[in-house]
Amino acid sequence: MILAATIIWLALVVCVWLLWRGPPARANRAVETACHYGLFMALRLPLAMMGAGFAATLLPERLVGEFLGGESGWSGILLASLIGGLVPSGPMISFPLTLALAKMGVGVPQLVAFLTAWSVLSVHRLITWELPLLELRFTIARYAASLVLPPLSGALAALLIGSV
Repeated sequence: MILAATIIWLALVVCVWLLWRGPPARANRAVETACHYGLFMALRLPLAMMGAGFAATLLPERLVGEFLGGESGWSGILLASLIGGLVPSGPMISFPLTLALAKMGVGVPQLVAFLTAWSVLSVHRLITWELPLLELRFTIARYAASLVLPPLSGALAALLIGSV
């Protein structure tokens, strides 16, 4: 966590330095954009964190640990893949929810499978965006080709952390 924060701060310092050296109009536009996004996040992130905390509290921790814990292996990876595709939310909910699941004892491979499924197999995005905007043949091909990605990601994560 400290490494990530350090990288972000270093990137920020470099960006500020580059903006300071450039034309003032670009720096003003950057500050306006940063304020806009900062307000956007400030209004949503606390609610998302509370929602994820509430969801984590409502979930039966023993069952979550049993079915998605580090010892759940392939069945946990497959279940996390299914659940991730069914979570109807954006990153404001999914990432805090992932954090809450991690604190409940969900294994790293299962978390990776969950987030991968949320990213590529989200049913709500399929219904609201892909099917109405893209042709059915393409949507089916993309979804079918992506089905293997969450379990594969979970399995690779298990190999990387040595939990196989």
